[in-house]
Parts: sequence; C-alpha cells; structure tokens
Amino acid sequence: MPKKKLRLLKGRFYSIFTTGGSHPSLLFRKNKRKNKYYIVVFDSSNGRHRTRLKYPTSKGVKESYVQNRPLLSIRKDLGNHELFGLRIHKEDKVMIEIVKRRKPRMTKNYKKRFEK
Repeated sequence: MPKKKLRLLKGRFYSIFTTGGSHPSLLFRKNKRKNKYYIVVFDSSNGRHRTRLKYPTSKGVKESYVQNRPLLSIRKDLGNHELFGLRIHKEDKVMIEIVKRRKPRMTKNYKKRFEK
C-alpha cells in the first residue's frame, strides 16, 4: 500500500532534500497541479550566498542563515512532515520578503522534469 503524502500548506516549514542534505525551508508559493513549489531555505552555518538572521529560527540553534535566493522545486524534493518549533522573528521577516522577490534557483529534480 503506498504511503499517503501530506498536503503542503503555504507559510509552513518543511524539510527540503538537496545534494547538501536536508534543510528546513518555508513554503511561500505553490502550484500543485503543475508540481511547482517555491521555498525559502534556511541554514545553521555560514557560507557563500547566505545572510545571517538577527534571531535564530529555533531554540536549539545559535545562529540562523537564509539563502539569498529562493528555490523552485517539485513535490519529490520536500519532506512529508511539517517541522514544528520553527518561526521567523518579526524583524527578520523583512529579509525573507526580499529573498522571496528574487529570481529562484531550481533543484536538480525540477530541471530534469521541466527543462528537456
């Protein structure tokens, strides 16, 4: 019997599985019929193309970072369970809104499916 997939809701946190492992992400736009999901990805380590947030997204993390561009993915890339205990502080929401407006990157699975 196949597993039932959770219905993803906008404004909620889910895991995104990329080549770098699993990261928490915020779903902000979706088109279920076309299988397109726009997400903002968060990290706990510093690096290129990341911006430090003023407040961490969860209690167990010292610092949180947001990737500077959103990610365009398909349903296969996202986890089946909502991540609870994560939130964005009011002062960091401005930065998240700036990231949402930028041109998105695409996951490998998205490129395989749509760009032939």
